[in-house]
Amino acid sequence: MKKIWKYFFLLLSTSAGAQNLVSNPDFETYSSCPSGPDELYKAVGWNSFRNTPDYFHTCATVVQFSVPYNNFGYQQPYSGNAYGGFWAFDYSSSYREIIGRQLSDVLTIGQKYYVSFEVALIVYGQCGCDKIGAKFSTVPFSFTSPAPINNFAHVYSSVAIIDTINWTRVSGSFIADSAYNYIMLGNFFDNANTDTTQIIGNPNCTAYYYLDNVCVSTDSLTCNPSPELIGEYNNDFLSEVFPNPAGQYLIIKSNRPIKTDEIKFYNLLSQPLKLESTELGGNKYLLQSSVPDGIYMLSVNDGNKRSISKKIIIHN
Repeated sequence: MKKIWKYFFLLLSTSAGAQNLVSNPDFETYSSCPSGPDELYKAVGWNSFRNTPDYFHTCATVVQFSVPYNNFGYQQPYSGNAYGGFWAFDYSSSYREIIGRQLSDVLTIGQKYYVSFEVALIVYGQCGCDKIGAKFSTVPFSFTSPAPINNFAHVYSSVAIIDTINWTRVSGSFIADSAYNYIMLGNFFDNANTDTTQIIGNPNCTAYYYLDNVCVSTDSLTCNPSPELIGEYNNDFLSEVFPNPAGQYLIIKSNRPIKTDEIKFYNLLSQPLKLESTELGGNKYLLQSSVPDGIYMLSVNDGNKRSISKKIIIHN
């Protein structure tokens, strides 16, 4: 029976309408290696649709735009050897960087499309924001003719993305109301309509994200290989984390057993901390007695290469 279902899903994923309409979705194919900022155009097919997004690749001729170490920090690609990068929020203005490209086919009006992409926040900007999303257009934009920031996107995150360790998937669906043939990615909302979460404590913060693995398809399984991941932030498996602020212990309650190696704890410099852990009644109790007071990030893996992150305050 398992083999039959595997074959059935294989047929679905390889059907004529199931292809990813985003060519070079993981920024792997390049015309030349990055050697400085504002070189997204070196990833074949991708361009700046507003301001100066960046390109990172293992072949970079300068370490500032290499992978995994670069000018903004450390991040392994979601897959392959490359990713893009963009500023999504600036406290002093509505400065935004938008990444875009032409789709391999024009969207059909009235057709439902599934969208997904992976982002990872850098620590340097000191906060994360919501509204990271995808927007579609019938015309291209550029540095000199930038995409508008008009508080609309077809698919976007409804909560701030603050995971600086793991890739976070943003996904959703929409019904095409125009013959769109361009996709744009970034934050299309102004500061008044963007919520932020500080990860270091500086209210004058910015948010910069790496971008990888962009997908647009008529088949949900193409852009979300695990059906249960369809939609934004399927974090139902993680029901409660308390107390917060935490003292000598932290309780993690979930709707399924959590393995010890699926729980990670980091300081705000993305350095992992070793914690003694025990399990009782399906909950994980993480003893915090040796951890100094401060702000930390808890990351719990859902078993499908997705992680849900929580900001935890330790106060003994």
